[in-house]
Amino acid sequence: MLFVLPGALLAPALANGVNGAVRQLPSWIDKLNAFTQQHFNTGQLAGAVFGLLTVGLFTFYLTANGPQVRRALRSRMPPERQQRVLWAWWNLSSPASRSRSHPNGSH
Repeated sequence: MLFVLPGALLAPALANGVNGAVRQLPSWIDKLNAFTQQHFNTGQLAGAVFGLLTVGLFTFYLTANGPQVRRALRSRMPPERQQRVLWAWWNLSSPASRSRSHPNGSH
C-alpha cells in the first residue's frame, strides 16, 4: 500500500513527460537530420551505422544462441562432416564458451 499512493501520484507526471517527448520526437529527428546533412556525407554515415548495427545484431544472436545455431547447421550436414565441423567448432571456440556448452551440442 505504501508504494501504490506514490505510484498513483507520479503516473500522471510520467505520462505527461512521455507524451511531451513523443510530441517532440519529429522536431528532434528534423534537427538531427539537418545536422548530419550539414556536417557529414549522409550516405556514408547511414551505411556505416547500418553496417555497425548489422554486425552487432549478428554478434549478439550468435553469442546468445550459439549452441542452437551449431545444432541447426550440423543437422543439415552428412554425419562425417558433422564430426569435423564439431571438432573445429569446439577446438576453435574460446574456453569460456566451451564451459557453457557440451561438444555434442547438448547442455
